[in-house]
Amino acid sequence: GLQAAAVAVSDSAAASYARRAVAIASPHATRVCVSLYFLHEGGQELQLKWAQLSESFVPVMTPFGWMRLVPPWEKGDAVDIVLFATAVCTAVNLIPDTGLVLLLVDVATDVIDLLGQHAIAALAGQQQPINELTAKKVALLGVMILTVYTRRVLVAARAHAAAHSLPHSLPHSLTQPDAHGGSGGGGRGGEKGGGGSAQRVLRGEKLSAAALLAGRLLIASLFVHVGNFELHRLNGAEPSFDIDPNDPHNVLWPKLVQLALAVPLVMGLRTKAVSQLLIVTLVLEAASVWQFWRYERLQTRLHVREHFSVNVAVAGGLMLIREMGGGRYTFDELLKKAK
Repeated sequence: GLQAAAVAVSDSAAASYARRAVAIASPHATRVCVSLYFLHEGGQELQLKWAQLSESFVPVMTPFGWMRLVPPWEKGDAVDIVLFATAVCTAVNLIPDTGLVLLLVDVATDVIDLLGQHAIAALAGQQQPINELTAKKVALLGVMILTVYTRRVLVAARAHAAAHSLPHSLPHSLTQPDAHGGSGGGGRGGEKGGGGSAQRVLRGEKLSAAALLAGRLLIASLFVHVGNFELHRLNGAEPSFDIDPNDPHNVLWPKLVQLALAVPLVMGLRTKAVSQLLIVTLVLEAASVWQFWRYERLQTRLHVREHFSVNVAVAGGLMLIREMGGGRYTFDELLKKAK
């Protein structure tokens, strides 16, 4: 009856999600990729603090004589240490669930703070265009939404498989396991349990579609912003302006390719193929353009390393879209239904 139908729906959803989870070539790769950005973010502040501390060992002449200027301990330093430690533990799979949630909270807080600054500036009548930092944080928020949700899917898939291996146990919804357990018997209680299971599966499918849509759009916003900004920056330069060919910011081919591919990514058209092309472009750009190890000056090296780590993190998020697809709200799904 209703319970059997609910079990069948749950089994079908579990099998679908399990296939998606298994299809991910290396589920650990995405976690490591996104952790690298937070390793950079937390590590760069520690490196700057260490550089200041190293300089403090060299006495400087002041009106009061030779003195050592020891850098002060600031409130944000503790946050940077916690962020760095969390990223390390997440990358090596010590606390993957807790770590990913904490990293998601960190980037979400940054996005809210940046958008709040833009909102206040707008209310004050000031024009404050969206800068590259905001665009990167928004894209990383999309990456973390995909990463945390996929991690939840993997954990739920394992729990569902474990539940099936037990005798006389009902399969649970993959996205929200049945807290009441249930039994194999029929009757009114079984029907209620089956109906609840079917509803949870439906909610899980909607949540999956929403997560994939949010992640896809937020990631694409970075490509649109960077491509548009760089084109306007170079095209609007004065004729006498000398463009430095050694400046990695002036390498346009990755930005043009990513800007072009952002259109089908937003539309959800050939989503898996487009994601694969973007991954290749991001990795090639990181390896050939943002070679931070070649710079000796600390500030420059950290700036270039930020670009490198953002590319790697976004590529990690696109790995999930490549394997799971764009979800329900895509042209790919519309074309499937039209056939």
